[in-house]
Parts: sequence; C-alpha cells; structure tokens
Amino acid sequence: MPKYAGRELVLSLDSDPIAQVTSVDSAGSTRALVDASAYGDDWKDYVVGQQDGDELAMEIAYDPDDAGHLALIAAYEGGESTTFGMSHDDAGFAVTFPGIVTKLSRGAPRDGLLTMALSIKILNPGVQDESS
Repeated sequence: MPKYAGRELVLSLDSDPIAQVTSVDSAGSTRALVDASAYGDDWKDYVVGQQDGDELAMEIAYDPDDAGHLALIAAYEGGESTTFGMSHDDAGFAVTFPGIVTKLSRGAPRDGLLTMALSIKILNPGVQDESS
C-alpha cells in the first residue's frame, strides 16, 4: 500500500489555495449516541443521534500581505459559512466542506515564524468527498 507525504496537502478557501499552512487537523464529524436502554435490559442500548462536524485547527506561517491570509481574516470577521477544501494530488484525494472560522489568533514565538492559528467549525452537509 502506498504512503503519501502530508506536506503535499493543499488547503483552500473558496477554491483558492492558502499558502504556508504549517499544520492542519483532520476534517470529519462525529455522531452522537442516544441511550435507548430500558429497565430490565442487561446491556445498554443505543441509537444513532445527530451528526456534528469537527472543529478543525490549522496554523499558518502568517504573511500580512498574502491575499489568502487576508481572506481567512475576512471570513473570520464576516462570521458566515465559507467553502473550504483539502486536496492531495498524488493520492487523488480531495474533499470540500462548509465551515465557519470560529477562532483566529496571531503570534510570534521569539525564535520562530510569525503565525496565525485558526479553528474552523465544519457545518452541514459536512465533508463531501471529491476524490478522483
């Protein structure tokens, strides 16, 4: 089974690549479990509840003049759903998902790069597979 270097992953905002991404979490969702147990049951019984999108964290080497970085700031300030994407050409992997930027912070460790950290809440309909 082939393995692929994660460094080839491209993160995008409205189909425009975001430059200098240094880390990004997985994009997915979880399903709540509803306890449907009744008195007299020997084992707990569950049914699947509502689905909820993950909160995806990412960090970039921030460039205050980069159009993609400015678009992320605008998405945060606008507070509206935006389409994000993750793709890896060599692996034939591509997904898109609607999300809201829920956190944005900037910093600079004394011995490191200027950074911007973001959190994106994945919304309904969740992650859509567009792999080839």
